[in-house]
Amino acid sequence: MPSPCGAPRRSPAATSPTAAIPYICTTTTDGTVLYALHPPPPISSVLTQARIAYLHDTAARIAAEPRALVVGDLNSSPYSPHYRDFLHTSGTTATTRHFTLTWRPLFLNLDHALVKNLDATTTPLP
Repeated sequence: MPSPCGAPRRSPAATSPTAAIPYICTTTTDGTVLYALHPPPPISSVLTQARIAYLHDTAARIAAEPRALVVGDLNSSPYSPHYRDFLHTSGTTATTRHFTLTWRPLFLNLDHALVKNLDATTTPLP
């Protein structure tokens, strides 16, 4: 069965909030799938709903992968219920610490490295 990463992206309908929000997906030679994600920031009701839908849609795709590495600015702190739903749905676990501040203006951790059926160590850099 081919990886969902290798298949054409089954975008939601053109009117969906996630239809035009891209992400990067690549498969390594050992079959590990890498997702680079960046949903929109929740600065308006439209973008908030788009972020939630993006996280939901990409989590479902990652759930279909046997092994995956997910990195990116998820615009969600580890304390967000949408972030926790993403982890649960995708089957990933965080390799970044909750208190690693990656967005300094508000002292939040919005950038994450997540794994599914992999071992990884994350080192925050200045």
